[in-house]
Amino acid sequence: MARAGRLAVVSAACGLALLPVGGCGPGQDGTQELSLVQSALPGEEHVLVRPGHSPADPGRYDWPQWLGPSRNGTSAEAAWRADWSDRPPKVLWRRRVGAGYSAVSIRGGLAYTTGNADGRETVWCLDAATGEVVWTFRYPCAKGLFAGPRATPAVGGGYVCTLDRHGGLYCLRAATGEKLWSRSLIGHVRWKGVGWKWGTSASPLLLGDAVVVDVGTAFAFDLAGGALRWKSGPYETAYASPVTIPAAAGPGEVSDARAPRRQPRLVVLNGERLRILDPADGSECCSREWTCRGTTIPTPVVAGRRIFLTSGYGRGCALLKLDQGRLEQVYESRALGSHVHTPVVRDGFVYGFEGDVCFLSGSALARPSLKCIELATGRQRWATTRLGYGMLIAAGPRLIALTERGCLVAVEATAAAYRQLGSHRVFRGRCWTVPVLANGRLYCRGPAGEIVCLDVRPGGP
Repeated sequence: MARAGRLAVVSAACGLALLPVGGCGPGQDGTQELSLVQSALPGEEHVLVRPGHSPADPGRYDWPQWLGPSRNGTSAEAAWRADWSDRPPKVLWRRRVGAGYSAVSIRGGLAYTTGNADGRETVWCLDAATGEVVWTFRYPCAKGLFAGPRATPAVGGGYVCTLDRHGGLYCLRAATGEKLWSRSLIGHVRWKGVGWKWGTSASPLLLGDAVVVDVGTAFAFDLAGGALRWKSGPYETAYASPVTIPAAAGPGEVSDARAPRRQPRLVVLNGERLRILDPADGSECCSREWTCRGTTIPTPVVAGRRIFLTSGYGRGCALLKLDQGRLEQVYESRALGSHVHTPVVRDGFVYGFEGDVCFLSGSALARPSLKCIELATGRQRWATTRLGYGMLIAAGPRLIALTERGCLVAVEATAAAYRQLGSHRVFRGRCWTVPVLANGRLYCRGPAGEIVCLDVRPGGP
């Protein structure tokens, strides 16, 4: 069986073409890339290290997917200490998982992530408290430029779903790592310019008994057996992950006739437009143009019936409102243009990193800063260049940032002024993965393919 894989660029009369040339992913050739695979393929390896493993204390706060329980970078967990400058958090465990930028997903006391080493992609399941390996699932996969996977596993209903940088979608049993099915989506990837260099990046979304994934074309598959439910139109690929938005009208609004059962709509942001899709069949409800000079990376931030968009390369931000089945623009601004980081919304304010990341030369495309702006108006409340660029989440009334240089910083989530509560250096080198907080433990990923778990519980050391 031929295996779809790394991308080759060839010259053609009409421009550049992308060809799967073998070495990665679960699919077949480009004409059969959606073939369902429910058996092991050559090179796949499943190792169950701890059969029947049950975490001692699963905790009450899960972070089961990209950007957390609500897929917006926020958590209700408020009981964690931030005095890191005076009392550095204790390292509970470290684990090398391979190159990549996949964040950690936490569910039921288990931690899931992916990484690439020695030409193989690995899906890891670890005990979230101890870092002990519960199971691994490996398969051949080229590491690519800026090595390794970008997408974060989605965990729920006994399943874990992952997407590798070459469009390989896998569904595994969350408890044991047993492969249930896989598909290759590489034939539906449509890159703009040199976008093919960075690989597919959108994290899977579990929606009821289906998994939704976007590689330019959005797909929905049955979780249990991998059957295709629907696919959207073919659009230009970008890096943002799909999210959901309530379809029913809010107070004072007219009900959306397309959503009589108050089902959420899908929000997908590709390289051309922001699109609202019906999750039942993938049909487009409405859309609005959103492009930038480079490629779109940050995930749309949903706040009620409003959607906050941001992109780098000088593009800036916009606020849209879904009203009566239409996307209406509230404003567009240069107040916050983020290259790769997805901002968070807390109490009517947006917190995010403005500017573009530094590359290997160490020089920035624009001088980055952490900003606070009003969600409703886009008006800036404060900005600081103290941190450079980074990734952040909100947990309770505070923010947690991991800077591009590897420093953890706790900040009060207030529009009054920038108020730093504590800081602690975790890594040296480029860090582009969002930190994760779950049950008093912080999970950070460093430039050498290492996950570090820190104890920030109130009674911790």
